[in-house]
Amino acid sequence: MFWNWNTVGACFISRTWRIQSASMFAGTCIAVVLFTIAHEGFRFLGRFYDRWALETFGDGEYCRPVVSMQLVRAGIFTLQVVTGYFLMLLAMYVNGYYLICIFLGSFIGFFAFHWDFDPAETKREDGRWDRERRG
Repeated sequence: MFWNWNTVGACFISRTWRIQSASMFAGTCIAVVLFTIAHEGFRFLGRFYDRWALETFGDGEYCRPVVSMQLVRAGIFTLQVVTGYFLMLLAMYVNGYYLICIFLGSFIGFFAFHWDFDPAETKREDGRWDRERRG
């Protein structure tokens, strides 16, 4: 595998997905950006679900999930792993354009989904954030 800037004529993911035109290449790049944004969205969804479960069912300090909650958490985690490995596979094409699309999608995804800070922060009764770590 060598670094390349190929746009037309390369196979992408499978033999049936062959880039045959500039517009097909552009569509593939857009798909890579959107896929990377989705990966960041799954990371956010996992944190959001955990926080929601803790606020809804927790007793303030600790929340042990029931089986259905743990199944949802495991599903979200699996989506993160699958998209992460797929992005690694895309990066292994060593195509400069695909790598730029992954970087761009990561930037946009982080910007869109990660407006919150460290999940270990806790809110005090006076509404201010306490930076003490739990556990």
